[in-house]
Amino acid sequence: MRWIAVAAAAVAALPCALVVAIQVVARCGSYPVEDLAPPRGSTRIHDASGRLLREDVAGGARSRWVPLAQISPIVVAATIATEDAHFRDHGGVRWRSVARATGQLLAHRRVVSGASTITMQVVRLVHPHGRGVTGKLGEMVDALRLERAVDKDAILEQYLNRSPFGANTIGVEAASQRYFGKPSLHLSLAEAALLAGLPQAPSRLDPLVNPGAARARQELVLARMVDAGVLDDAARRAALAEPLRFVPAPPPPAAMHFTDWVLAQPDVPAGDVATTLDGELQADVERMVADHVAQHRVAGMTHAAVVVLDNAACTVRAMVGSPGYTDPRAGAVNAALARRQPGSTLKPFTYALAFEGATSPATALPDVETRYGGADGYLYAPRNYTDTYAGPVLAGDALARSLNVPAVRLLRTVGPAALLDRLHALGVASLDRPAAHYGLGLTLGDGEVTLLELAQAYAALARGGLSCVATPFASPHGSRGPRDEVQRVFSPQISWLVGDVLTDETIRASAFGPSNALMLGYPVAVKTGTSSNWRDSWTIGYTPRVTVAVWAGDASGRPMNRLAGVAGAGPLFARVMNRVAGSHPPREREPAPPGIAQVEVCAVSGKRPGPHCAHTRSVHVLAEHVPSEACDWHRDVAIDRRNGLRAGPGCPARFVEHRSLEVLPSLYAAWLASRGGDRAAAYSPLCPASGLIAGTPVVTFPRPGEVFLVEPGYAAETQTVALTAELDPPAAGVTWLVDGRVVGSAAQAPYALPWQLRRGPHRVEAIAAGRTSTAVEFEVR
Repeated sequence: MRWIAVAAAAVAALPCALVVAIQVVARCGSYPVEDLAPPRGSTRIHDASGRLLREDVAGGARSRWVPLAQISPIVVAATIATEDAHFRDHGGVRWRSVARATGQLLAHRRVVSGASTITMQVVRLVHPHGRGVTGKLGEMVDALRLERAVDKDAILEQYLNRSPFGANTIGVEAASQRYFGKPSLHLSLAEAALLAGLPQAPSRLDPLVNPGAARARQELVLARMVDAGVLDDAARRAALAEPLRFVPAPPPPAAMHFTDWVLAQPDVPAGDVATTLDGELQADVERMVADHVAQHRVAGMTHAAVVVLDNAACTVRAMVGSPGYTDPRAGAVNAALARRQPGSTLKPFTYALAFEGATSPATALPDVETRYGGADGYLYAPRNYTDTYAGPVLAGDALARSLNVPAVRLLRTVGPAALLDRLHALGVASLDRPAAHYGLGLTLGDGEVTLLELAQAYAALARGGLSCVATPFASPHGSRGPRDEVQRVFSPQISWLVGDVLTDETIRASAFGPSNALMLGYPVAVKTGTSSNWRDSWTIGYTPRVTVAVWAGDASGRPMNRLAGVAGAGPLFARVMNRVAGSHPPREREPAPPGIAQVEVCAVSGKRPGPHCAHTRSVHVLAEHVPSEACDWHRDVAIDRRNGLRAGPGCPARFVEHRSLEVLPSLYAAWLASRGGDRAAAYSPLCPASGLIAGTPVVTFPRPGEVFLVEPGYAAETQTVALTAELDPPAAGVTWLVDGRVVGSAAQAPYALPWQLRRGPHRVEAIAAGRTSTAVEFEVR
């Protein structure tokens, strides 16, 4: 029997040997305390008013790490009483509990009670060891090491911040905010007891899903607190009687394109992130974008995007990237950050460069057919949107009317490389190819930029030429701040001149019609753009306070049905700008900075008005660009009214008519020849003979270009004009043609024929003996 006693003694000694072995192994190493660093928690993005827009959860669950001092002592006491009543007394493993659990396991062949301490649970949360015996032994070793490495409060902080509490939350602080809408430091006894019981089975005990089970667990926690002596029975009963008021589920995330952009920024911290987004404005703009796309979907528009910047701080007040983030048709694509062809929206920066040189808003630019030859023999011939040419046009008008030909001419002067460098300084980083790749087409939109980049560039003009690096953050974070990269790109004077041109509603009305969507009634600098084949429609504009940028089109790049910038993006721009301006829009432009002069110039030549200039314009220019030369483009020219040629020295005085005509430089010759009329007459040859051309009638009334008005309220048959002519030698009669149709005849001089007025442009001719007079054009209104 002696061997049986020896064997029994050996078996009895095994647990003690195992304990010693675990402790020896634990002392042979140290716990990696660097693994206790708080993991990245959720990032909670708030709008400018503090409203939560979105919580980006780390590891799929909401979490908020807080130090132990910011956790309610009631939660701490409840946790210790429930999870590990002897927490303050053991060194990481409570051996008596291990022995009890082992004995129960052997007796019942199932787990009856656990032996895990809070320290062992922390080890499991940081580095899971598995569920087998080996895993449990590993937990014990690490728990002993952890207790030697940090104090008890540090272990409690780890446990309360790493444990799951149900409802997709990690840590007691996130759970307190989710269930009760308050910091854990402010929890009542009833609330603290409820939360302390959840980590045992967070899914099964979720009070929002299974309130009965959660309530039963709360009762157990309160009972154990009484047993531990940290609570009396009266407090326990009061806590059980207290109703639990859970807060509603957080609203669905908002401003998804904006928050996606925020999360993509470098160095975005975990925790609460304050942004500059105006939540109410954002919601309004989102509705406007959805409505606008729905209204224009029939024209091929499926997407639109809007960016609103605060000019002073260069902060984003609104960013909408599509008509609906969840739309399966690329709704999650943020078109505010997508590269698209900008159309004419880069022209203002070409003109700004030109204004720095010898060009001013009063400089006459030739809008005539022009061809540019390249080194490879390629001929580039820009054309205007209307497929027509305006001849001489002031630079300011050319920009406001968005004429292509003058813009390309200016870019050839300043150089594509200079424009590209300046655009880079404005933050247009998407233009990442060499200047030679874009060539002269850069000013017309040959390249790709983003809506946000354009908003930054235009905001720089509103800021007097200071660059704008748009930021979503209310305060600087990391190594960047909203003003860290500010540089001067244009002078205040140049920026003001460009804004002055883009604010002129008179020119805007002449270019787009008096009823166009951009006639806002208050000063707004606006520029539109349309890319090739109608794929992109742009409108960007600014007041001193805000910049609004709008793009509309199709996310896949399909062409729209002839929706230009003013018609595609323009109406949406107007709605957004009116919403931003509110009830107090700007009433006057900002005053001009020093160095700007206002001058009266000839509306055609841009020079000081001469005696024969019929039309003048008031224009702002740099002080050094005030014109000193009087206009010599408008002169007194003697015209033989019988044939429209310049009157020769032998022309009878009664046929000589002095007209104030434009005598333009030679580069306009081809354009003039295509136009005809008085402008061409100034270049016509002298009349080859004196007196009347024998046998050829001359229309003496109406005169060329004459306008007649039909008076309302009078009988139509009483409203006539007498067509008259001269003929040498006199003939038997004259036949009259109006618009190519015979309307009557007259037998003798002055061959008068009454003709009833009809509204519209007309052309009259007289025929005598087979000879036809020079046609005279007139109009009836």
